[in-house]
Amino acid sequence: MNLAAMKIKFHAEGVRKDKCHLGELYSKYDWSLPCFFLQDVPVIVRHGKWAELSPFEIREVNGGYAIFRDGEFFVDVFIPPKPRFLERKNSDGVPMYKIGELIFTGNFSLLVNQQCLFWKTGKQCCFCTVGNQGFLKTKTPEQIVEVVQAGLDEGVIKRVTMMTGYRPGADVGITAVSEAVKAVKERFDIPICADISPPRDERYLELLADAGVDSLEINIECFDFHVRARVLPGKSRMSIERYTRAWKKGVDLLGENRIVSIIMAGLGESNSSIFEGAEYIANLGVIPYLTPVHPASGSRIDGQSPPSAQRMTKLYREVAEIIKKYGLNPFKVRAGMIPSGGESALKEVMRFGI
Repeated sequence: MNLAAMKIKFHAEGVRKDKCHLGELYSKYDWSLPCFFLQDVPVIVRHGKWAELSPFEIREVNGGYAIFRDGEFFVDVFIPPKPRFLERKNSDGVPMYKIGELIFTGNFSLLVNQQCLFWKTGKQCCFCTVGNQGFLKTKTPEQIVEVVQAGLDEGVIKRVTMMTGYRPGADVGITAVSEAVKAVKERFDIPICADISPPRDERYLELLADAGVDSLEINIECFDFHVRARVLPGKSRMSIERYTRAWKKGVDLLGENRIVSIIMAGLGESNSSIFEGAEYIANLGVIPYLTPVHPASGSRIDGQSPPSAQRMTKLYREVAEIIKKYGLNPFKVRAGMIPSGGESALKEVMRFGI
């Protein structure tokens, strides 16, 4: 079984951590996600009821870590040590873990504004846990700069992802994100991704380009529009035309291999909707980043199972061919979910085959 196949299987069947504390990877040390490297391949497996009966379990072995299947050794894995800077407080006295989380691959991820209109109206995305997280509700550019400085000094931050909950107004929160991006870029030469909703007026994306953002994630998640209305009750009100205008504007501003849109499998959609959607955005110069849904604890779909390894293998192969067909290259994306890479096996399928 090659590394791509292993990663797909872990995503599909989960990894238990009954006898192993792994919270040191994240800002909330009791939020103990199984996250590890298979050689140089990152793997993130979200918590959820679906994983409680997984045959796979991660254990501490001789000072390191290994995965066991049904009690038998399966493969060695590597887990980086706990980042120290998150235990510190910033100059305002705020614990740095309240600003954002350090993904174990070196991606510092934060919501500039933690408050999402969809959570307030009960129309949050079915997989989202933003409303249950304990981070500072609003972060200033100065607070973000200070935390990034601390992580860079320790040598553990390699890139930054800045997001925002959906905000009312024409800019949907982009202005605040662009101000934070600009503040960090003025101090540090570090890749930054902005993960945003498509604004009503796509010219707001110029603020992010002017601030120096390296990549944009404008995530559609689902192209099956009957399913979309059910699983994304708030986001589904934004039309495909609105997304298309934002994708095109992003490519015009930043170029190919810098605009990404996540497509999720496992929301109830058809395979054909994934393939047709991937082809649609790849033709625009946008990378379709396929990932299985991870039914996380605290989300509306906790208890649901992810797609099977067999289905994901088929989907990855086809989407990888679509990406190649349009001359796109996810390995060139400098910031965001693609270089972080733990929640999808798309790059591994393109790298190792399956």
